[in-house]
Parts: sequence; C-alpha cells; structure tokens
Amino acid sequence: MSVLKKYKMLIFFIITCVLLEMFIANISAIRMVISGGECMEMPLDSQSIGSYKGNISFYDGKISVSGGDITFNDINSEMHNVSLTVNGSGIYVPITVSFTDDNFAYEKGFDYNSNDINLYAYNDTENYIMLSSYGNVKSLRISFDKLDTPVEITDISINKIPSFRFNFLRFGIIILIALVIKYKLWNVKLSDRHPPLLFMVTVVLCGCIMCSAVVIANSASDVSLLQDYPISNINAQDQYIQLFDAFQKGQLNLDLDYDTSNFDRAENIYDRSERKHEGISGSFWDRAYYNGKFYSYFGAAPVI
Repeated sequence: MSVLKKYKMLIFFIITCVLLEMFIANISAIRMVISGGECMEMPLDSQSIGSYKGNISFYDGKISVSGGDITFNDINSEMHNVSLTVNGSGIYVPITVSFTDDNFAYEKGFDYNSNDINLYAYNDTENYIMLSSYGNVKSLRISFDKLDTPVEITDISINKIPSFRFNFLRFGIIILIALVIKYKLWNVKLSDRHPPLLFMVTVVLCGCIMCSAVVIANSASDVSLLQDYPISNINAQDQYIQLFDAFQKGQLNLDLDYDTSNFDRAENIYDRSERKHEGISGSFWDRAYYNGKFYSYFGAAPVI
C-alpha cells in the first residue's frame, strides 16, 4: 500500500499517457462506433459486382488486380470508411476511390467524390480509407489504373470498425511532451554559459522573422487593399464584397448578374452531377440559392 502511495503520481502519469495514445491511435474506430454505420462486406465475385474492367480476375472469394476498376452498385447506405485487405510484396498500391451519393446521384458524381489513396500491400494488411458520404451511397468505384504490379484483394468492406492499434513511438513522444508540461521546462532560463544554445535560438528566431517578411511582401505586392465603389463587375468579387454591395442596396440577396431560369429543371440544384446531366452550366461557389436568388452564408461582421 505504501509503495502505491509513493508512486501514485507516476502511475497516474503513465496511465494517462497510455489512455491518450489509445485514444489517438484508435480515433477512427471510435468515430465508427459513434456514427453507427452499418458494416457491409462487399461480394468479391464477378456475378455480384456491378461492373468491372481491366486486368481483374476472381477466384475463391478473392480478386487479383493489375489494372482496371471495379464498381459496386445499389449500396443504399451511409458510408464512413472503406477498408481493403491487400496481399502483396510489401509495396504501396496507388488507387482511386470514388462514389455517388444523394448529393452526386448521377454517374458524373464519380468525378467529384474522388480520393487518391496509397494502400500498403503485404500479408493481408488492412487499409482503412476515411470517407464521408452525403446521405446514402449509391455506387462505389475503386480504380487501379495506376497499378503496375499485381496484388491480391481478400476483403472489401464499408463501415468496418478498425482493429485496435497502439504506436509505441507516438507513445514515447506523448510521454516527452507530458514531461515538458509537468516540469514546465519552458520556464528554465537560458544561461550565458551556453552560447551555442543561445546562438541556435537566435538563428531560428531570425529565420522565422525573415520568412514571415518575405511571405507578407510577396502577398502584398500585387494586391490593392482599397477598391472604388460601385464596382462594375460584382460577379467576379468575393463573397464579402458582394455582401457589402447587397447591404448598400438595402437587400440581403446578392445582386449577381446570372440567369437562374434553367435551375428549375434540376431536382437538387446543389448536385453538380445533376447540373451536368441537365446541361446547366455555371454556378457561384460558396453561395446559397433560394427562390431564384443568391445569398451569402458567411458572417456579416467583416462587412459591418
């Protein structure tokens, strides 16, 4: 009992660092548990996969891939991650994961929800790709067009909870940071007896100041902080200038010169794939559309 009392702070310190590392290393698993997404194991046979093309062969519930892509259709579930278990010769495999969901319902949605990933292929290594769908996923496509070495895929799943992980290197870094905080090493005064250390601190400080000065000078050289008002081409301005212009005219909607009559053809005008499908060209990024008018959802404080 006396031993525990003597070392209780040390025990508390170590347990806290262990729990912190467990939280950091397994944050993706914690997110999956909280989200409650349905885990779905994708079928790896030619009859069940929606479509495939390229150098892909199926055998014993596995896939051998050296190029091409595979597509799973009619998923109809929210997606928070995609996991691929890959066999290979200890190489990194470049793939592209894309999907269509409630916000990108058409085939062209693959162009927008696209993520380039490097998988590690070795001895059934599990690779987790964190994704966030808008509503339910319709289709999932995995492209291996950049692959130049054959690999074997033994499992593809959606919303699979990652296995428990613990990184000893990161755990050591956490302990070092905790020690710095515990003993308040930033309060240690530098002594004149250590000129090399003082010189190093001076060099780093001067370098930071010089880099900041260069960045500020380059960014300010071609930018004018003042503009004449009224502005002739309000469409080309940022959201704050457009909002300022709207306030000057006594209205909340942005006074943009844009024909919105063809927007009515789209069921979901925010779906870029549907806009392309319906032949609707042009849009304003970071603007809200409602009842034929555009609005800014950015805060008005900078304008006021």
